[in-house]
Amino acid sequence: MKRTPLARKTPMKRGKPPIRNRTTKSRPKRSPNEFPDESKKAMRARSGGRCEVRSKVCTGRGEQFHHRQSRRFKDQRPVNGLHSCNKCHDHIHAKDGSGRISKSKLMGWIVSQWQDPADVPIIRGDGGR
Repeated sequence: MKRTPLARKTPMKRGKPPIRNRTTKSRPKRSPNEFPDESKKAMRARSGGRCEVRSKVCTGRGEQFHHRQSRRFKDQRPVNGLHSCNKCHDHIHAKDGSGRISKSKLMGWIVSQWQDPADVPIIRGDGGR
């Protein structure tokens, strides 16, 4: 069946995009699975502002907060988090040749769902400064 092209009844209007009405000037909404400020403060104090992972690609500065156990389990305690640099955080989530994250689990950087993060020790990597 042959179709005819759509035809506009009126021409498109040129101009500025509509102005959105912002009623509040608060900070952006936080993800419900993000660490609360108290946990972040405790992790910063524990790490001293340094990366706690210290993998072979470490830059040394704590920049991100890594959930050891998946965020979907909503464990927001400081024991479930690591203060890590960007490169170490990427290294933790990188998969090996077989598609598994085995080294990160062995080092305690990733914790399985049936384990309590408080019971799994963290082993620092060989890098770091």
